[in-house]
Amino acid sequence: IIHVVYVLRPSGLFQKAISEVSTKFSKNEYRCRSVICSALNDLQAIHDTEFLNSVEATQKLLDDQGTDYERLKDEILAAAKNGEILLNNIKSSDEIKEFSERTGNVSSIVRLLVQLEQTERRFDEFWRSHRNRLHKDIDEAAEAIIAGQKLIGSRGVYPWEIVQPKCDELQRICDISSERVKKCLEILNKNRQLIERVETANEWCTNGVELLTSQCIEKCSTSAELASDFKLPSPSEFKKLFLESTTSEIKALVSQVLQRIDDVSLMCDKPVPPQPPGGAPNLLRRNHKTGVIHELRPRSMDGIVDEGISLNGDNTCNLDSGDHIQNQQGFVALCFVQRPDTFYRLYSFHCQNIPRSKRLRDTLFDTHLFLQECQKHLGHKLPLAVYLLKPVHRTTEYQLLLKYLLRFSDSGSYTKELQKTLDCMLVVLKCINDSMNQVAITGFPTDLAQQDELLLQDSFQAWSESKRDIRLRIKPQQRHIFLYRKSRLFCKQNSKPGHNKSIYQFKNYLKMSQIGLTESVRGDNKRFEIIQIARKCEMPTIEDNSTSGSKYVALADYMAMDHSEDSMHEGDAVEFLKVGCAGWWRGIIVHLMEWPFLDIAEECRTVLGPRGYGGVQLSPVLEHVVLNTSVYSHPWWERYELLSYYIGSRSGSESDFWTMSRICNDAGVRLYADVNLNHMASLSPAYYGSVSTNGEVRSSLNRTVNITDYHYPGVPFTKSDFHKFCIINNSVHAHEVRNCQKSGHPDLNHAQHGVKEKMILMLNHFLKMGVAGFRIDAAKHVWPKDMKHIFDSLDNLNVDFNFSSGSRPFFYHDVVDMGSDSISKTEYTPIGVVTEYLYAVKLANIINAKSAPLASLINWGPAMGFLSHQYALVFVDSHDTQRGLVSELSRDRVLTHKERTKYVIANVFMLAHPFGRLKRIMSSYHYFDGDVNRGAPTVSTDDSIRGPEFDADYQCTRVSGWVCEHRWSVILNMVAFANYFNGRNLRDSSVIYFQANGPNQIAFCRGHIAFVAINNDSERIFSKKLYTSLPPGTYCDIITGGLAPNSDGCLGRHLLVDEQSYAQLQLPVASHVKFKYAHRIANLNYGVLIVYVESKLREIH
Repeated sequence: IIHVVYVLRPSGLFQKAISEVSTKFSKNEYRCRSVICSALNDLQAIHDTEFLNSVEATQKLLDDQGTDYERLKDEILAAAKNGEILLNNIKSSDEIKEFSERTGNVSSIVRLLVQLEQTERRFDEFWRSHRNRLHKDIDEAAEAIIAGQKLIGSRGVYPWEIVQPKCDELQRICDISSERVKKCLEILNKNRQLIERVETANEWCTNGVELLTSQCIEKCSTSAELASDFKLPSPSEFKKLFLESTTSEIKALVSQVLQRIDDVSLMCDKPVPPQPPGGAPNLLRRNHKTGVIHELRPRSMDGIVDEGISLNGDNTCNLDSGDHIQNQQGFVALCFVQRPDTFYRLYSFHCQNIPRSKRLRDTLFDTHLFLQECQKHLGHKLPLAVYLLKPVHRTTEYQLLLKYLLRFSDSGSYTKELQKTLDCMLVVLKCINDSMNQVAITGFPTDLAQQDELLLQDSFQAWSESKRDIRLRIKPQQRHIFLYRKSRLFCKQNSKPGHNKSIYQFKNYLKMSQIGLTESVRGDNKRFEIIQIARKCEMPTIEDNSTSGSKYVALADYMAMDHSEDSMHEGDAVEFLKVGCAGWWRGIIVHLMEWPFLDIAEECRTVLGPRGYGGVQLSPVLEHVVLNTSVYSHPWWERYELLSYYIGSRSGSESDFWTMSRICNDAGVRLYADVNLNHMASLSPAYYGSVSTNGEVRSSLNRTVNITDYHYPGVPFTKSDFHKFCIINNSVHAHEVRNCQKSGHPDLNHAQHGVKEKMILMLNHFLKMGVAGFRIDAAKHVWPKDMKHIFDSLDNLNVDFNFSSGSRPFFYHDVVDMGSDSISKTEYTPIGVVTEYLYAVKLANIINAKSAPLASLINWGPAMGFLSHQYALVFVDSHDTQRGLVSELSRDRVLTHKERTKYVIANVFMLAHPFGRLKRIMSSYHYFDGDVNRGAPTVSTDDSIRGPEFDADYQCTRVSGWVCEHRWSVILNMVAFANYFNGRNLRDSSVIYFQANGPNQIAFCRGHIAFVAINNDSERIFSKKLYTSLPPGTYCDIITGGLAPNSDGCLGRHLLVDEQSYAQLQLPVASHVKFKYAHRIANLNYGVLIVYVESKLREIH
């Protein structure tokens, strides 16, 4: 049934006329309503309906249409029933009618009934199709909603932290771009105005100077009038216009104009009487002050124009030599102070060009016709070389004349201004000297300009200790050291025959991002050692030749941030430049054992970055064997059973790794991947707790891998890439340890070029993804020379993740050496830092009072058998030592979180003591002593890792399965304490005034900045008056809470320090409890007190 007809009117004029005529005649023929549309938009507007965008609205529409369908269906059935009744009545009527009429009526009714039946059938088909389509849409929408709600509610997805910040960043960039475009248009318009007025400004300044110097003016008030005559804004407006529209093309020109406007304005404020006829009187016939200014005038203010060499066209500062000298001392100071950069550029460029000009003059000779013509035209009697040397002499003459002028000035007559002028010119003189020496450097392979600013240069004695043959050069070498912001150059000072000027022959250089600095060498405070971190081939030792040692202080402190030569003094506390190839400057990392990647990202953003952790050690992330059998259920060591070099573990996918890397690096937290370069997954079925695997194992990328016969297709590695089968029977033989199988694991043959190349590709992929360095697992099983070849072939760190250009990856090697192993940990120090297992064992023995008392910590350091400070990564426990799985160690020889108090004391001491290049905090999950293979907490529904959960105090809940030692408040406070010293001069942070009160009660100071006290006695209170080295005042103990947020109260204990820096200590006995009972004690006492300058209560007057 047609209810309405829409007619689209033609657009052409002729067709439109025909359509209107035909419509008028045929309009009545339509049996339904007709609507004439002029254009397609009218038709579209009529059919625009609201789009249903919810399940509820769609369901309501379906219900309404279902009601209409039932009503229409009833009407159709009623019509059919009535038709059948009518048909039967006609057939059974007793009235006699004509046969033709009767037959026609019956035929019409039958035809209508057939049409009605067809309409009913088609209507039912349409309704079923329509209803099924709407039901399908509803079901799909409901599934999408459920999936979306599951996605939003699932763990590890961060719509606010990830999506929203990116959207905000895009919007911010869009706004900035729009604003910059608008600003560029404004700058272009102002540039046009600026260029038009430059010539006018020059003319105005020239006329102003002539007017002010040729006439005696009592009061100058015509600058605005002159400006208006030349249609020029005021100097302040002109400067504002210049600052808003400066471009590189007109900057030099406009800066000169601005300077001239300022000079003229100053002359208007302090008018200068005209110079009397006859010129300036002789210096010997005038007083000292007048003579000095007369001597300064032609040299400093008029540039070198009067001498015939036009290097600076600015001739706007004019001094008078008459009777008004007293009023011009401030003007003298102003002219110098306003132009330090101008003086430096002018004279440094001139001095640097002297060798080149001499070579030119040697080729031309002073008898050249052009030079003779210039000399005659200028009226110069002396040769050109004399005039070229005069500016060099002036650089030293300026400061002498200024000292002389300051000497004869009254105490209140511009003394401060003149002193500031003198200081300014001394700096300029030094900069010129530095630039001249810098030009004399020969043999440097790259452009010196790429090394950034030259900070300091001087002569030192240097030794070079070679790590290859461990021999020390007894005879020192005299070296001239140039310290740039990006590198340190070692040069040898020589003199060319026939020249009195020194040249500096380049010998070696070190990148500042790859070196560290020791405070002394063998107790000699005038020597310091430079440690190259990336490739420790040589370690130069530098000695100061001066008696005071000030040169050493300056050179050492110049490895500092946000300080200049003028602002630094001996003893200042400064922040070192970022040392370490990876760019980390915080010396504390945390091992988040088996954490999911996205949980690590959130921890970096909310805890690790804000609280001062420098990095995260990741559990292995490459594709590994997955064990979920009756024997093993995801043991922690399954991650070390490598199947390929693809990224994908139970912690997450490669996409999740990218997200984690970006968030952590943006938070200032570096990532250190745990990699194994020695072997692949074991081929022994018994190793996996099964004897029927047939070489097939399940991988973390959810695929089946057949590793029969040394076949690892994901790398790929084949049997030829491994050493021949042998078992490590004797760990004394290094050849056997490094070439035979470790616990049945196929041992890779690094002599094969292809093996090393595949490892380099894998490590470079990590670097591309923002990794800062690597923990090398089972490092003692790989030859150091092979490892060095791999490391030297790696790319630099990715600058897209905020690393400095040219920074190298950082490596620390897992080598267990208790001091008597055949493979020494020192073999790996030339290629990275080494894990110092002996540190953890000895610290545990001392705190447990097994081998020595607490007072023996006075000798803590290399004297205990440890590596040197710069090579040691120190820790209290690790993922394998806490389970007793290191063959050289037993479980009871180290401390773990299960002994809460002793474990805290050990970590506090580690973070309070300066020893250790890098310090690692362990973040564990719960396990039973009888089940040391247990892996990370698992979600029961899908077998994935269960992320950590936190209580109201931001600690990990016990039911979640995680311990999270790194979140303990006492450790967080100690991380901040340790970072405070990581950013300070090494001389300020050494251990001094070590004091003992019996065998198990000690105290010591960190410079004059901190005081540490530890009571490990099980019975006695630590009660004694001790020297703290701190200034007098009240200090809050950071172990029990530290300062209140407003710094006017302590959250825990406090310590009162008297005027002599002594304090009466009352430190109770520690509460030694197991970890599982620690949460039941409200105020657990650890027997430790630490205060430092940052925990001092502010004084209220």
